Amino acid sequence: MNATQPCARCEDTPRAAGPNPSRVLTPLEPSEVRGLQQHARYPAVSILMSHGTTVDGDRTRLTRLAFEAARRLQGEFPRRDTEPLLSELDTLIAAADLNPGHEAIGVFVNHDIATTVHLPIPVRERVVVDATFATRDLIHALHRSPKYRVLVLSERSTRLYAGCGAVLTEVAGSPILAAE
Repeated sequence: MNATQPCARCEDTPRAAGPNPSRVLTPLEPSEVRGLQQHARYPAVSILMSHGTTVDGDRTRLTRLAFEAARRLQGEFPRRDTEPLLSELDTLIAAADLNPGHEAIGVFVNHDIATTVHLPIPVRERVVVDATFATRDLIHALHRSPKYRVLVLSERSTRLYAGCGAVLTEVAGSPILAAE
């Protein structure tokens, strides 16, 4: 497999480092969708799933969808060709953050890229194996989730947040905050 890389996050909104940056929910960015659309190479595996009522139930459903993707790949390609893809898929599934905060999750793997994307809208549960990633739901999410900024003022501090849907992320290094 070529270098596995996450899609680029929007560089114009620096994120504040929290106690566990991997748990910070960040809004879906157009650069992520463009990055996925640029990696057209067969086979491209897309797994899309709305969150249910429990994390354990979501983990079971996501694992079942990953098995479906593996079955399809192994039915079409020799094991040595699918092994790197399935290894990346297993890694993403095991590391997927299924806690509340987003409506759905998308897992995307091909020979060039492996990434997970959280969506602010529910999606139809499915596995797609094609030459391109299934990004229609991501584009729909971008259009349905307006971006906004929240400025919090108090006597002691000033904080700026970038928002998209129900997700707020503190903006680090903003010139507004430099006078503190």
